[in-house]
Amino acid sequence: MKILLVSLYYFPKVGGVETSLRYIAKSLKEQGYEVAILAFDGAYEYPNVDGIPVYRYAFESSKISYILHKRIKNIASIAIEKVIDSYNPDQIWSRNSIVAAGLIRCNRVKVVKHIFSTTSNLNVDGLYSNLSSYRFFKRTIFKGLKILDRYSLSRIDRNLMGSPKIIGVVFSKMMKKQLLEETGIKSKVIHVIQPGVDRTIFDVQQYPEEVLNEIPLIKDKYVLYVGRIAPAKNLEILIDSFINLNGVRLNIVGDGPYLPFLKQYVQSKGMKNKVFFLGAHKKYLPLLYSKAELTVLPTKIETFGQVLIESLSCGTPVVGFGKNPDFKTAIDEIVINDYNGIVVNEFSAIELSNAIQALIAIDPSIKENMRAKNIEYIEKHFCWNTMVNETLKLE
Repeated sequence: MKILLVSLYYFPKVGGVETSLRYIAKSLKEQGYEVAILAFDGAYEYPNVDGIPVYRYAFESSKISYILHKRIKNIASIAIEKVIDSYNPDQIWSRNSIVAAGLIRCNRVKVVKHIFSTTSNLNVDGLYSNLSSYRFFKRTIFKGLKILDRYSLSRIDRNLMGSPKIIGVVFSKMMKKQLLEETGIKSKVIHVIQPGVDRTIFDVQQYPEEVLNEIPLIKDKYVLYVGRIAPAKNLEILIDSFINLNGVRLNIVGDGPYLPFLKQYVQSKGMKNKVFFLGAHKKYLPLLYSKAELTVLPTKIETFGQVLIESLSCGTPVVGFGKNPDFKTAIDEIVINDYNGIVVNEFSAIELSNAIQALIAIDPSIKENMRAKNIEYIEKHFCWNTMVNETLKLE
């Protein structure tokens, strides 16, 4: 069976969507399926990734979202015709809603198994989460762009939800609920299939001393954040939660446009000896998870939370915000309070600090038992092969 996986971007671009699609592709290939990728990042040269062919097309960018979305849909509908001619897939899976809207325009496309990564409202609210920090003129312009973005993306979501060509998949119950409420199309069947984690990578890791010396900060007691450095990640509240925490550091792993501001923020709080920015460090990420006291994901909008299961897969408990109508997170579908972490239901630096302190203070013998249970929990509930096989069965 031939399966075509389609998204806006693919490796070497690194992000949650791109990474999940790469794991899906690897799982399909390992199970004996013939796989190809279609992406719209023509600037990249990679025609083959992990032994899987990648068809790459380019689109003309635009700062006006409605025009940009229209261009992406147009190139997707043209490209899929060409790929069907050359590859002739038995199944088409997509991971980007704008691209999927272009795919279903093509008469030769009968069914698309679309894995929604977010919804229009969650996407827009995340993108424009720091509007209040802008000056009046810039804030006014961006408010207008936000309205245009929401209008364009919500039309795309409704189009997909109303199309008989789309078989919808989401990674969390929260995401399903949000999608049905936003589009108002309650009759659409949406399948909740949780993603996996690569246990060959994310496991308790042992490294030689020379590797540990490359990242000296991991030899001290620390709490870990892993992810994009952006306003929507609410890293200020995580930094504030460390103001009165002693004997433990915060290591922030990741990169993004908000990094210069956050470095200034840490300096303004006088916390240069408590908060450290380690950069991307993707190579040693399993080690960083394994050595951490706990991992924190301080977002208020999170359609799943891959970082959480990566951390748990390395045995390390997690903390995040959830169980509150103001939070659009799926953390309570992953975390069981006092079993593998803590769900904080109030957006407060004090409450977050209390949760961090509670996990750090656990007796070492109990903590080791918790780490072992975390790994068992992940092995039982989060597997890419299971996710792929359940998606293959959908009709």
